[in-house]
Amino acid sequence: MSVLNPFSAIDASLNALPLPESFLRVTQIAVGSQNAPKIQAVRHALGAYLPKLEVQGFDVASGVSEQPVGFPEIVQGAETRAHAAWETLHAKNPSS
Repeated sequence: MSVLNPFSAIDASLNALPLPESFLRVTQIAVGSQNAPKIQAVRHALGAYLPKLEVQGFDVASGVSEQPVGFPEIVQGAETRAHAAWETLHAKNPSS
């Protein structure tokens, strides 16, 4: 029995993208969640391009309701988590 790779479509599309030089220098990524599958997905999606990548998850608030309603609230929560995770990463590692 073979196992389907859920990331195969993502892998194929990323392989077709030209990556800017500045992207290739990234060594740390902050994820606005401590959910292991989410962190692993980021590692998988970017690890082939950034072999020394360190991915850290942070428990940060989304600033929206527990079950956001509608796309604008979902996006607002995602952006809030992304900014908070980045700020937390840089507070812990000021030189990064």
